[in-house]
Amino acid sequence: MVSPEFGKKPPAVTDKTQIYIVGGGIAGLSAAVFAIRDGHIPGKDIHIFEAYDHLGGSMHYAGSPDEPYYLHAAWKVNVEAHQCMWDLLSAIPSLTDPGKTVKDEVFEFNRTHKKDAKSRLIDKDKNRTDIPEYGPLGLSWRDRIDLIRLILIPESWHENRRIDSFFAPSFFATNFWKVFSSTFAIEYWNDLVEMKRYMRRFTHAVHTAGTGHAETVFPYTLYDSAIQPIAKWLGEHGVSFEMGCKVTDMDFKPSQDELTVEQIHYIRNGEKKKIVVNKGDNVFVTNGSMVADWRRGSMTEAPVLETGKLDGSWTLWENIVKKRSGLGNPSAFDSHVNESKWVTFCFTCKDPTFIKLYEQFTGNKPGQADMVTFKDSNWHMSILVPDQPFVMDQPEGTYCFGGCGLAPDVEGNYVKKKLSECNGEEILT
Repeated sequence: MVSPEFGKKPPAVTDKTQIYIVGGGIAGLSAAVFAIRDGHIPGKDIHIFEAYDHLGGSMHYAGSPDEPYYLHAAWKVNVEAHQCMWDLLSAIPSLTDPGKTVKDEVFEFNRTHKKDAKSRLIDKDKNRTDIPEYGPLGLSWRDRIDLIRLILIPESWHENRRIDSFFAPSFFATNFWKVFSSTFAIEYWNDLVEMKRYMRRFTHAVHTAGTGHAETVFPYTLYDSAIQPIAKWLGEHGVSFEMGCKVTDMDFKPSQDELTVEQIHYIRNGEKKKIVVNKGDNVFVTNGSMVADWRRGSMTEAPVLETGKLDGSWTLWENIVKKRSGLGNPSAFDSHVNESKWVTFCFTCKDPTFIKLYEQFTGNKPGQADMVTFKDSNWHMSILVPDQPFVMDQPEGTYCFGGCGLAPDVEGNYVKKKLSECNGEEILT
């Protein structure tokens, strides 16, 4: 909710206005910040419902040096493309230096910690194939024309198409595709519209994708550097965090001319409850989640694939579209688990052996590259070794690094198992 004239309360907002936000990820937290800062809503009138016992969604992490850290992924951000995020973080004080905003802290960190990747793609023989001095992106003229067509052609022409239906088979062997797909965690069987949107949004950064200069990094994990400061700021403003509350359904006003929520249904501690939404209240919903039903493995056990939609974010979307048309098609996203699942892994160690091997093989010191993708990996594996410490409470002499595999159902090159069937020890091996 943004005031039409900054500094004045929107006419629809009254002293009784309540804000209900479903989902405590970055989207929901951002909505709360903007409601306070720009909508002039008192924090006590804002309620965030989160099914888990923690905030942050896909940016959450947990653990300790003795109980290994784990996080879902290390998301990529860019100065030019993520203006809304920088606007958000310009209102939030840093945890480590309350005299600075998080935005100032991040920009200062990037001025002093320059990216300088020696390799971004590397094959089994240590050939670095993506940095300009080591090799080109490998795009043919047809590939370049197809990329331009993808950007310019209306999105409606691309609906319900796989990426590999648009490009020549040779395109998927190019260095460009290897960098692009690993950066955005998409594969050739994913949706063409998703690729189109990434291309349109990040075209300005294509020429720096290999060197790492396109990425803006945070001093620590996004949870430490962004989510925790936002949550602290919201808490200080009196925002109510309703943790362990799974919103399951919503009732809408019968009118087809407007989309008005009348009741919110949720479950807390096994008990079904509901909230009546009054005139003048606002409801914001995160529909679906990248990390819904995620399951964690260990060094000795592989994670178990959960397909029952137990966490609720997808079933909520499915329930509300049954009542009102025009709210999208959740089945386009949540009914293709085998095509959308992927494996991430995070290691905590007190032995620098892996870090030394990584430096010898890739030429990168920790933090020099966005990530390194092993070009010959059957699992399409990428490794991220960030600046240390990566976690705010990470002690000296402890190392944290991770990675992902975008082809989890293919047998590995060395460990002859599917990545999705491997435990942490097998992945590290």
